[in-house]
Amino acid sequence: MKIGLAWAGSGNQPLDRRSVALSDLTPLFAVENVEWHSLQLGEPAKEISRSAWAEVVRDRSGQLIDFAATAAVMGELDLVICVDTAAAHLAGALGRPLWLLLCFAPDWRWGREDESSPWYPSARLFRQSHGEDWATVAGRMADVLKVFVG
Repeated sequence: MKIGLAWAGSGNQPLDRRSVALSDLTPLFAVENVEWHSLQLGEPAKEISRSAWAEVVRDRSGQLIDFAATAAVMGELDLVICVDTAAAHLAGALGRPLWLLLCFAPDWRWGREDESSPWYPSARLFRQSHGEDWATVAGRMADVLKVFVG
């Protein structure tokens, strides 16, 4: 299964609760039969080459020159997993399967409780509870991913 991953926003927000440390996503990388593709842009994209997953995650950032190119890459994937970024909105708008990591205080568009989105029917929302760390959310997501991958 080919899965795209974006874990950080642009860095333009003074209080960025939406971004996740790559190391917090460790439970996801333990799921077998997954081919990982980084959809991360900017400085956080460099984290892959410095991480334990450099051999596991294919860095696609050089191909993501605009939304059309990013949409083409997403078209090759079975699933996009990301935080609340332009990548999430693009995947949702394209109807691509999307799993979204949402912080305990998400943008209003995502609502406050549901696992689904009225904006993007292909999205499944994985919400962080107040005080919960991202590794715990990633662990819950990994448990679902194991079943999803089969």
